[in-house]
Amino acid sequence: MKTSAAFCGPVLLIADRLRSEHLVICRANRTPSTRSLKSRRTSDSSHSVSTTKKALKQKKPSSKYVQHLNDQISNARKNDGYPQLGRSADSVRLDSLNLQPEVRSISWGTLSTRKHRNVVSYNLQLKQLCKNRELRVMLSLLKEMRRSGIQPDVFSYSSVLHCCRKNQAIDIATRVFRRMKRDGVEPDARTYSRMIAMYGQAKPPRAAEAHSVFQEMLLKFKPSSNTCNILLDACARGREVLRALSVYGKMKEINVQVDENTYLAMAKVYYNVRMFNEAIEMFRLMARSGIQSGAVSYTQLMHGLCKQGKFDLCLKTLDTMRETGVAPGRGTYHVLIAACGQIGDSGRAFEFFQEMETLGVGYDHHSYNALLFAFYCCNKMDEALQLYSSMISTTLEPNNISYRTMLRLAAKCNQASVIERVARDVEMSSSCTPSPATCAEIVAAAVACNDTTLAKRLCTKFRPNSKNTDEFYSIINRVLGRLGHQSSVEVLQELLD
Repeated sequence: MKTSAAFCGPVLLIADRLRSEHLVICRANRTPSTRSLKSRRTSDSSHSVSTTKKALKQKKPSSKYVQHLNDQISNARKNDGYPQLGRSADSVRLDSLNLQPEVRSISWGTLSTRKHRNVVSYNLQLKQLCKNRELRVMLSLLKEMRRSGIQPDVFSYSSVLHCCRKNQAIDIATRVFRRMKRDGVEPDARTYSRMIAMYGQAKPPRAAEAHSVFQEMLLKFKPSSNTCNILLDACARGREVLRALSVYGKMKEINVQVDENTYLAMAKVYYNVRMFNEAIEMFRLMARSGIQSGAVSYTQLMHGLCKQGKFDLCLKTLDTMRETGVAPGRGTYHVLIAACGQIGDSGRAFEFFQEMETLGVGYDHHSYNALLFAFYCCNKMDEALQLYSSMISTTLEPNNISYRTMLRLAAKCNQASVIERVARDVEMSSSCTPSPATCAEIVAAAVACNDTTLAKRLCTKFRPNSKNTDEFYSIINRVLGRLGHQSSVEVLQELLD
């Protein structure tokens, strides 16, 4: 078909405009869209692109005209080296383009105001919603995808499950996971891992459901060490030893790398069911496997053993620690010193304190506070005063914990003079601002010593403003309860006001 030169100019301008805006002109043999662009022909070569587009809106184009327009653009490409617009010019993603609604897409010469959507554009939107934790909007978007005939893929479901994990919506995640499998979408390894992590990190842990997903995962994928460790930690918190041993054995069977966290999780499993010797043995097995654990892991175990009153096993853990070449840290000694105080062995606690200086570990506030706590447990007033004085003479001035420990010891030993001294130090301290609990402890210690005059004077000095008076008396009452003196807030107000 021959065309006048007057018509070719506007056509080429339209083609250039379409190329610059990433629009698509589809093949002429496609079924036309229901929405059409009204246009009319013009043979005036002086028309601009905007004039031509305005003219095209006024009349519905015929099929011959659309064929003619596509031919002109094809010829322009061949003759002038006009660049291609896409693969076969059948479709293009327009989501990222900032186009006017009336020029979002063009099909068979027809402009449409409906955005082109596919599974990729939905997934990008789901990813953005997941960052903002908009779970309800994501669930609505999944329904919209199904209504529009687009099947969500594994990335769609994985994004929703990840948002469920952020929002701790485990029940919703369970329903989404079941729907995923019902729709015939095969979960990938990441999806299984997220479900296991969600069940394992729940409070309380849902170890049975996590283990069920883990067994299903084993049929298709090899789990990572992190996934197995999360499941082992869930078994530890749920005190399910047999399930944990099953997971641990499966890791060995399928050659999943056993790392430090695996051994620590197994030690936690044994510890929670009071199998302390087996827990210590896991640390030895870790050392024999060539994995060097830090002092923090041993310290955590020792702290747990001390809370259970197992000081002999705590010392056994210390020996294991030294056998495996791990040097005790400052925190390790703090646990040991406090444990010695709990069993009434202040001499052993002071030995550990001196050992810190010998080995060059060094002291801090926690070191002095641990030894003060040991002296408090053993009612060693003279030793505590000596340590308190040496602490003041160093650069490590007492903090709120130091003051409260000394006040409790003075109250136990009925030493009103020590209470006055500590109160004076608190008032003159430049590095430590007394907390409300410390101020209340000062007054409570004086009340416990049955020194009403001192208690009233200290109450006047350390009592906060009138807004927090009731809370202040409540703290005093709780402190007196810990010291074995039963009273009430009303009685205290009458006594101290």
